[in-house]
Amino acid sequence: MVMLYKYDESVDDILNPLLASVHSRLEDVTIATRLVYNQDDILPMIEKGQRILAKTRIMNMRLRAFGMPMVTIEIEGIFWNGASKEIRVALMDRELCHLGTPGEDKADRIVVPSIDYDYILTGFYDVIGRHGKHAIEAIEMAKCQEYLGPLFDQMTISDFLSQDAE
Repeated sequence: MVMLYKYDESVDDILNPLLASVHSRLEDVTIATRLVYNQDDILPMIEKGQRILAKTRIMNMRLRAFGMPMVTIEIEGIFWNGASKEIRVALMDRELCHLGTPGEDKADRIVVPSIDYDYILTGFYDVIGRHGKHAIEAIEMAKCQEYLGPLFDQMTISDFLSQDAE
């Protein structure tokens, strides 16, 4: 399968306001974005047998020495092109949450730690709080709630999903 990587200005139009506000701790981090497609227009992003919508990668120092950015964010192009602005913002916010507060190594180079998810459904509480029903996390939880049914009788998110993000 041939993978195609394309720069799309609409991604940076979502990224930059988030960096200027919610994720200002990342102001010194170089981030490159790209949409991922394959030549057959089949949804291409699979990891551990599961479809993923985006992947954030922290580049190692060797690659950075060759001019790579500190971080790359790859987004499934077909999903991005069909998503509303609210879902795009929530997805980008989610990817930026994977990046910890930058520090420096012994050679005074900027290093960016990686952060695992807040909960087992792979997401961030802050993203749901900021984006409500548009957050991928909220959508995943609703699907899980629907699938598991009675298990969630005591802890539903239906009321939460009916609220718009602030």
